[in-house]
Amino acid sequence: MSVATPSTASGDRSATSAPVAQNPMAPVAIGTFVRLRWAITTGTMRRSVWQLVGFIVTVIIAAGCVISALVGGIVLGMQADPLVGVVLRIAMPLGGSFAIVFAILIQLMIVGENSTMTPDNFAIYGIDDRRLTTGLIAAGIAGPAGLTVLASLLLFAPAYLRLGAAAVAAAVLSAFAVIITATLLSKATLSLFSVLVRSQTGKNLFYIIMMVLIIVIAEIPSMTVASFDSPDAFATAFSVANLTAIASAFGWTPFGAPFMLPFDAAAGAWGRFALHMLIIAATCAACYWLTMWCLRYARTHADAVSGGKAEKGIGMFERMPDSPSGAVSARLLCMLRRDPRQSVLFVMPVLIVIIFAVMGRQIGSWYVWTGMMLGCMMFAMSEANGLAYDGCGFAMEVICGTRAIDDRRGRARAYVLVGGIGAFVLFVLAMVCSGCWRTPSDWLLGVTFGICGFSWVLATIGVAETVNPVLMYPTPSLDKPFSTPQGRGAAQMFIPLLQMLLFVVVMLPTVAVIVGLGIGGVLHTWYPVLIPVALANGVAALWLGTWLGAKLLGRRELKVLRTLDDFAALQQ
Repeated sequence: MSVATPSTASGDRSATSAPVAQNPMAPVAIGTFVRLRWAITTGTMRRSVWQLVGFIVTVIIAAGCVISALVGGIVLGMQADPLVGVVLRIAMPLGGSFAIVFAILIQLMIVGENSTMTPDNFAIYGIDDRRLTTGLIAAGIAGPAGLTVLASLLLFAPAYLRLGAAAVAAAVLSAFAVIITATLLSKATLSLFSVLVRSQTGKNLFYIIMMVLIIVIAEIPSMTVASFDSPDAFATAFSVANLTAIASAFGWTPFGAPFMLPFDAAAGAWGRFALHMLIIAATCAACYWLTMWCLRYARTHADAVSGGKAEKGIGMFERMPDSPSGAVSARLLCMLRRDPRQSVLFVMPVLIVIIFAVMGRQIGSWYVWTGMMLGCMMFAMSEANGLAYDGCGFAMEVICGTRAIDDRRGRARAYVLVGGIGAFVLFVLAMVCSGCWRTPSDWLLGVTFGICGFSWVLATIGVAETVNPVLMYPTPSLDKPFSTPQGRGAAQMFIPLLQMLLFVVVMLPTVAVIVGLGIGGVLHTWYPVLIPVALANGVAALWLGTWLGAKLLGRRELKVLRTLDDFAALQQ
């Protein structure tokens, strides 16, 4: 990070804050941050028509949320059924806690967006830490998202009418407490992330961990439901009494405490009300201090180096064949190691097998192998758009005069290596989870599934080498792996679906054999015949896809370069 002044770099805060204290405009500094926040928002709309359209759509969605909150609050407030109060008592702490955690995770995932309202962009103005922290927090609360959430919570207050006037008043206080607490928690988490994870390697690892965490959180409900033996056990576990106890437990956390204030006021439990307010105040104070400490630390410490690991010799290039295609393979493998946009797709298959193993405990061991087959299909997902992930780096191959067939062979070799190792890992994991290692007959069944999975890897790589010179769509930049590039949104949605459909189509010969054996009633005894059939299917699809992809790339090379140049502009 650039250092504003020598006094800032040395940690002398008195020298930094003195000019601000003498500035007659200092009392309105917080308002200046809020006005700047909205000036940036309105200025962004003037950059393009699509930005304006996106803002209009966002305003419509925000208006819908606010109106829905008002209507829902009035309708719930008019209900005489006491069950409404019980549902609110359960839903508000649980739903509110989840919403705050989800918002923080989303903020962490798009941290690469480099928002204009970051401390880095104010380093040259000599604003003291406290005033800068307060101004940025106020700007976050007064932003479009913050005002929408605040208005929705305030207009939802009539839902507590049946609980009494004290509950409604506490709901108004709760709305402000929620938005302030959520903003401070988000700011503190982002600031701590920027301090702890300063190297690019660390950021890449963090992005992968975050994606894995979000996938696991999204699958927790289905895995929980699948873990119960009967509907009665499910009903007992999720009874009103148990849910109320869970909601109360969440209410004593910083995420759920603001939502408990109306219920404390309705019950006249002012002691609990005071304790919840103390949790809110302590959380806000700790987050404010942590945000300010991180800002001071970032100002007084130089940026970390990239953190890259030094290679002995020429690294991956000495492990690949000494040929143009070998150089392509080595370059691609080096990139995959450092690209969180693609490396997360190599972690997801493992998660899929684990999730299917948990969900399949009540269904059968075959469910685990279904997860393995789906996981094998994902290893070539990024290669189906591989040239777009390469970006303008592909121009280096064109300048060097690399033949299209060498490019296709090099890329296929790299993904066969990665996909082969990945398929073996999934095979071992599925064998352990399914218990097929216990008897020789089960071993044969497991090996058959494993060979079919590996053949699917080969076939999908062949499809990927065919389609990536033709069906490309924009990708995030390497520095912003979870951002969404503007433009061609329809292509970003439908092209991956088309590619996955092609992945399935190439395995139709193997599927036809399975169907034939099933119709003949001999699938349970003749299933080992799938081993040579699937291998032949996969190898043929890989060879044909590599050859056809080379032909297409040779003809479309210049068109591909122009398209990649357009994609690079979308990443700015």
